[in-house]
Amino acid sequence: MSLFAKRSTATTLEALKAEWNECKQCPFYTQRQQIVMGAGPIGAPVFVVGQAPGKEEDKTGIPFQGKGGDVTKAEFLKVGIPREHLFLTNVLICMPFTWSPSVRKAWADNCADRLEMELLIVKPKMIVALGAPAALRFLPPGSKGETRGRWFTYRSIPGVTVISPAALNRKEQIDGKWIAKKSVRETVDADMAMVKKLYQQVITGGH
Repeated sequence: MSLFAKRSTATTLEALKAEWNECKQCPFYTQRQQIVMGAGPIGAPVFVVGQAPGKEEDKTGIPFQGKGGDVTKAEFLKVGIPREHLFLTNVLICMPFTWSPSVRKAWADNCADRLEMELLIVKPKMIVALGAPAALRFLPPGSKGETRGRWFTYRSIPGVTVISPAALNRKEQIDGKWIAKKSVRETVDADMAMVKKLYQQVITGGH
């Protein structure tokens, strides 16, 4: 389902937000404070797609806020990708009050046009999909099995699917200290190594 009777003609992020500001295609609009569009510079080489806004994003209208956003941006910086090289967005523009499989695809499809237009306006050199909902927007239709750790090409743009670094906020207590679970830390490190590899290939020619 599309919000528009014809394809959006927005050529700027501001115009795109104006088109979507009153979206009521799915029930998520009933509990949002505001929509949360993508944020970052036009021409940002790395297009990062998460799942959906959280409470902090719903309050501020800015994506990747709060603890989850902070740790995600820190992990990109850790592998040599500065904030100014990131355009941050989500599959959904509203904070969901449910994320059950029965509604996930249908309601995510409502936001597909907006995500597509952000991609066309920003014109990145690579895509990083964080988590399964984001991965499924870019992997070939009918993709089965594990969604993370996979390379893909979407509209001639190379990309990779990875675990969301926000998973590092799930901690366990060891010797009186709360730290990220070892298995999660190892997975994030392995996936961000893939992000770094792609970044070096498309941005610096592999050097």
